Amino acid sequence: MAVVKEINLSAIFNVMWERGKRIFLFTFVVMIVGAICTLFIHNRYGATAILVMNKSKLGERIMAYPAHPIFSYPPLLLHNSVLQYLMEKYELDKSPYKFDYPEELGARLGVDIIMETSLMKIYVELENATTAANLVNELATKAIEYNQQIMENEKKASNFQLSVEVESVSSTVKTLSDQYLITMKKNLKPLVINELNTYNATIATLRQELETLKSSIVELENQVIAFEDIFPATTAFDLIIPTQRFIFEDNVMLETYRKTHPDFDIKSMEGLTFTAESVNPGYLELQREYKKLKVDLVARKERSIYLDERIQTLVSESKEYQHKIFEMDMEEMLLKADLDRGLEIFSGIDKQERWASTTVTTERQDLYLVHPATPSKKKVFPRRSLIVAVIGAIAFLLSFLYYLLIDLYGLMDYDKEEKIAPAASD
Repeated sequence: MAVVKEINLSAIFNVMWERGKRIFLFTFVVMIVGAICTLFIHNRYGATAILVMNKSKLGERIMAYPAHPIFSYPPLLLHNSVLQYLMEKYELDKSPYKFDYPEELGARLGVDIIMETSLMKIYVELENATTAANLVNELATKAIEYNQQIMENEKKASNFQLSVEVESVSSTVKTLSDQYLITMKKNLKPLVINELNTYNATIATLRQELETLKSSIVELENQVIAFEDIFPATTAFDLIIPTQRFIFEDNVMLETYRKTHPDFDIKSMEGLTFTAESVNPGYLELQREYKKLKVDLVARKERSIYLDERIQTLVSESKEYQHKIFEMDMEEMLLKADLDRGLEIFSGIDKQERWASTTVTTERQDLYLVHPATPSKKKVFPRRSLIVAVIGAIAFLLSFLYYLLIDLYGLMDYDKEEKIAPAASD
C-alpha cells in the first residue's frame, strides 16, 4: 500500500532560510578575513620600457636576412646571470622583495616582442615603483649592450677570419712570386731568344746566298751548254789563221831557208813571201773560258750542297731553340697564371678585410630605447576587491556544498528509517 506524504512548504522555506543565513554569514566572515589578509600584501607597481630594432638602410641583405633577429633577445635578457646581477645590484633579496632565486625575479619580469613590428617591451612588477623603473631601464641598457657586443663580435670574427685568409693567401702569393722569379732567372730566356734570332738571321742570309748561288749555277750551266754547242760546230778553217809574210821579215823562216840552201843570197829573197798558219787565239780563249766555267760550276754546286746542308742543320738547331723557348714560355705562363690568380684572390680578400668593419657597421641592427620606464604610483597588484570577491565566491560555494552534503546524508538516513518502519509493523 502506497504511503502519501504531505509536503510542508513552510518547513522547507524555514530550512532554506536557516541554511541561507548560515551560508551568507560564513561567506561574509570569510570575505572580511580575506580583506584583512590582503592588507598584509605589499603593493606592486609596474614599469614598462619600449625599445625599437632599427635596421640599417645601408645594408640591403640584412633587411631580408637579419644577423640576430629581435626574437633572440628575450632568452638573453631573462638569463639567470642577468637576473642574479639585477638582484645583487638592487638588493632584491631583502625586504620587501625577499627574492631567494633568480627565477622568482624572472616570474615578475617580461620581455615581449610585438608581432609584425620591431618593437620590444620590457616590464616588471616590484614593490617599489622607483626600483621597478630603474630595473627596467637597466635591463633595456643591457639589451643595447648585447646588441653592440653581438655586432662587435661579428666584426672581430669577420676580421679575424679574413686576416687568417689574407695571411694564407699572401704566403701563397709570395711563394708563387718567388718561384716565378727563380724560374725566369733560371731560364735566361732573353739569351735564348737572342741565340734564336742569331740563328734565324744566319739562316736567312744563307738562304739568300743559296738562292743567288742557284741562280748563278743556272746561268753557268746555260753558258757551258752554249760552249758545248759551239765547239762541235767549229771547222779547221775557223781554228787556223793564215798569215801572208815576206821571208826576210821572219827570222825563223830566214834561218831555216839559209840552212837548207847554202848558196843563199839575201837579195834573191826579196819579193818572196810565204803563208804562215797559226791557231786562232779566240778559240783558245774560248777553251780556257769553257774550262774555267766548268770548274766554277762544280765549285758552285759543291757550295750549294754545303749551304743546303748547313741551312738544314741551322733550321734543326733553331727548332730546338724554339721548343726550348716554348717550354720556357709555358712554364712561366703557368706560374704567371697561378700568380695572377693568387694576386686576384689576395686583392679580393684584402678588400673584404678592409671593408669588413664597414660592412658589419652598415649592415647592422641598432637597438634604441624609445620610451624609458618612469616610476608610476598606480599599483598593479594586488587587486584587493577582486581578491575579496574571489574569496567570497569560494567561501559561498564551499558552504553551499557543505550543507548540500549534509541534507543528502539526512535524506539517505530518512529513507532507511522509512523502509525499516513498515517491516516492523508487519
